[in-house]
Amino acid sequence: LPSLSLPCHLSVATRTISGFSTPVNLSNSTLASNDPDVAVDSSDTVIVVWSELASTDLVYALCTGAGTIALSVAPRAGRVVGFESVAEAVADARANAEANGIANVEFRAGDVADLLESAEPADVVIADPGRTGLPRRAVLRLAGAPPRRIVYASCAVEPQARDVARLTGWRVVRIQPFDMVPHTPHVENLVLLER
Repeated sequence: LPSLSLPCHLSVATRTISGFSTPVNLSNSTLASNDPDVAVDSSDTVIVVWSELASTDLVYALCTGAGTIALSVAPRAGRVVGFESVAEAVADARANAEANGIANVEFRAGDVADLLESAEPADVVIADPGRTGLPRRAVLRLAGAPPRRIVYASCAVEPQARDVARLTGWRVVRIQPFDMVPHTPHVENLVLLER
């Protein structure tokens, strides 16, 4: 598996996926994993196995944070757009893209549901929201959207299950939990959905 150095409260981390090294800056308000070894496993699964990207794909990374997933999929996609409600995280994501010379990504700040409603159709959607899950309007928009697949990562299983149930017309193809905080009930859970 690729290596990842992503300490929670440091300003610079490095993520390497399939030989592509991505140093990233993380501001204090940016959500990051507290278990970098497991984060690599989950990210690698999302990016390499489940996303099945083509070089012409338009990918949306919802709740993108500092852009680590968006930057990791960028070499495999035609274009990647990250949506994030925290302006400071979007600034980090843009700086991270520039620092890594990644030109086929853009990051948009604002309400994720509003941004998604005004966006063109994507081929693949990767969502990684916080503990409250995706905004209801975003889920309803995805339910009628035409991507080939949705990869939904979540650190809170209940909101994720609620959101997946609202994705009418989509079916769960795979589920993979990762034990991010051993000896607790908390897991990072990945769900792959297809039509």
